[in-house]
Amino acid sequence: MRSNQIIIGVLLILFCQKLEGQINEVPKISIKYGIIAKAVPDSIVLRWAPNSANALPAHIEAGVWIEKLTVSGKYPYKMSNWEKVTKQPILPMPLDAFNNDATKKNEYAMLGAQLLYGKLPASPAVNEIQNVKDQASMLTSLFSMAMLGCDYSPTAAQMLGMRHVVKIKIKENEKIFFRIYSAYKQALFQVDTSMVFSTFGEWESLNTPQFLTAKSKEKEVELRWPFNKELYRWSGFYIERSADGKKFSRLNKKPFIIMSPDHTIDVFYRDSVQNYIKYYYRVQAIDPFGDLTGYSETVSCYGSDKTPPGQLVLNETHKQNDGITLSWKFAKEKADSDLDHFIVKSGTAVDHIPDTIQILPKNTFSYYFNQKAKIKSTYFEIVAVDTAGNVTSSNPVRYFMADTEPPKTPEGFTAKIDTSGVVHLSWKLDSLDELIGYRVFRKNNINHDFVCLQQGFLSATEFSDTLALNTLTNEIFYAVSAIDMSYNMSQLTSPVRLLKPDKIPPIPPQITNYKLNSKSATIQWGQSPSEDVASYELYRKDDTGTTILLSKNIDLNQTEYTDSTLADRKRYTYYLKSIDKNGLSSAYSFPLEIVSYVDKSIKNISLSWLSEREKIGFKWNDPNPKPAYYIIYKDLGEGIQQHKSVDAEQVQFYENMNKGNHIRYGLQAIYPNQKKSEIFTLEWFK
Repeated sequence: MRSNQIIIGVLLILFCQKLEGQINEVPKISIKYGIIAKAVPDSIVLRWAPNSANALPAHIEAGVWIEKLTVSGKYPYKMSNWEKVTKQPILPMPLDAFNNDATKKNEYAMLGAQLLYGKLPASPAVNEIQNVKDQASMLTSLFSMAMLGCDYSPTAAQMLGMRHVVKIKIKENEKIFFRIYSAYKQALFQVDTSMVFSTFGEWESLNTPQFLTAKSKEKEVELRWPFNKELYRWSGFYIERSADGKKFSRLNKKPFIIMSPDHTIDVFYRDSVQNYIKYYYRVQAIDPFGDLTGYSETVSCYGSDKTPPGQLVLNETHKQNDGITLSWKFAKEKADSDLDHFIVKSGTAVDHIPDTIQILPKNTFSYYFNQKAKIKSTYFEIVAVDTAGNVTSSNPVRYFMADTEPPKTPEGFTAKIDTSGVVHLSWKLDSLDELIGYRVFRKNNINHDFVCLQQGFLSATEFSDTLALNTLTNEIFYAVSAIDMSYNMSQLTSPVRLLKPDKIPPIPPQITNYKLNSKSATIQWGQSPSEDVASYELYRKDDTGTTILLSKNIDLNQTEYTDSTLADRKRYTYYLKSIDKNGLSSAYSFPLEIVSYVDKSIKNISLSWLSEREKIGFKWNDPNPKPAYYIIYKDLGEGIQQHKSVDAEQVQFYENMNKGNHIRYGLQAIYPNQKKSEIFTLEWFK
């Protein structure tokens, strides 16, 4: 009954997944087992578990088959046939087998009984689908805990049908392979096979935890040891402690487990202790077969005082710079009970106070320094030290003679810029003035105001700046000033001017017109709008796709070029490029495409009216060579304009219209090689 309930639950889960993902078919439930083996001199212990809770119905109802195969000798190896290690599939024990006093005392066996035959608690879900999901989640959690319980209890593993001992001795030069698969056969389930093998002498391999270390902390000892899951099959650890290094007791009743999926991690365990009481520690592991390993090496450690004295506040008073009185107190007004003494320290910089002037008793809270102040600052701080050697430093105070004179301007200021726009600035260190640092300034125009580039002050004598190169300005200016400890600022250095590297290509010129002649073409263009253009280049591509450079270094004042190397009836494409002063090349201009020709004489075309009386159309002679088509022009008093086009077979033009006082027609022949005749005209006045 329990098996059927689980099958129905699993199918409901898959049905829900189908509804959510709109899957066309319900996938088969995979039944696969993971299996491991442990060899001892007279037998081999096998442990296995299904990969997920979905396999439990099949496991409960049908169990598993385990087969073995022996490989012996050297190459070519001798290999036996696969044979089953039991006559019947290995099954979990029935519910009645769990119902006895001995088994009830085994919490891990009871956990397995709950997994196999128990009833999951009701879910507070508001709908049936969510209820199925909650049930599935609870089943998965219970499954994980029960599998871990099988690692800790051989009895639990045996009763859940997940452990078997094969009474066999492995010989030298021999390997025994085992494979496992479900004995369940049903169309909804897909059965996979897993395999493991054992070798002679395997029981002698070391699996004891090693490299245990201990670290002292505040009222705590931190233990640490490596856990390499690829080498060791450890399911948990027992940590033991001793006061004398001889008699140990466990600190954890349940195995200490590591849930990280990482295969190479360090295990950490922290033991709360009293400070300065020495303890000894060792670690023992438990493997998936429920066996305990040997003990790790023994380490000793104790908790220690790591808490420094409380926050210390330092103040100072001085008159006429003849001496300075230092006075301090704890922020919480009361010193810690383990305070031992104070140290008065001095130095030449706020972050460099290394010199010890005086060591004072713990009940002393002031000190007088009787030397005169100097322009160059002296810094003081008080250090509180407790009995454990922990220290707390006060805030620093500064003792100096007031300085209103600005430092000198930095010397040796240089600037360089590389091709990527990175600026490198440097200057000489001022060792005479007591400086807090330097500031770097920049501007884009000599007439603009400088802008500081950083917050605070630079302690170094060099600075790097990265410029954007896609800007309209091509120059940049830098300067540096020094600031002393009294925040007096020096004059700026003389501005250094840098030219930005040109990364913006120029704009190409545009072809504006052309003239086509026999075996030649004259290309005309306008100037590029880019100011830094140095020359132009003219390219030509023929109808085979070959591109050549017709002319290089064309002067900016030149606006046309005649190409006299054309073949008859060939298609050519022309492009122009701009080249700027830095050698950057523009993109190609908009192309011009022509078809060349070899000059053939074009006869004049004579026009005559169709009717002297009506004057509503005209005719013309058929020229040789024959054009591709004609263009009719017409002028009604506002200038001659294109009117219509007619095909090459036509030799007259006629239209219905009012004659008016004045009319003029024109005719132009357009030839296949793009050559145009002149416009021949015919005019009539009333």
